[in-house]
Amino acid sequence: MKRCCTCKRHLSAADFNKNAGKGSRDGLQNQCRSCQREAKLKHRYSLSSAAVSIMMEKQQNRCAICGNELIRPCVDHNHSTGDVRGILCQSCNVILGLAREDEATLQAAIEYLRVKR
Repeated sequence: MKRCCTCKRHLSAADFNKNAGKGSRDGLQNQCRSCQREAKLKHRYSLSSAAVSIMMEKQQNRCAICGNELIRPCVDHNHSTGDVRGILCQSCNVILGLAREDEATLQAAIEYLRVKR
């Protein structure tokens, strides 16, 4: 058992990520995975876990693009403005990222698929 420095709960070692640094005696992070996720959401997107849950509920736990069930949800945001757009599956999030969020690139990919059927 290990105590999270943020939520103060005593949790199993499986609830903590490994610590790559030398400062940890047990080789684990001081913050549990749940608290780390919450901190990442607040820092990157100014969102709480509850806000993400509400967004997922509005999307019926489905990806905003492909409609597949969200297994490992990704917060999608506009890289220029930082505005959160919705919750995507990993695949759709990667597609947008690799296309650099460029509509012309995505449209060209659609046209390519239509011609190459």
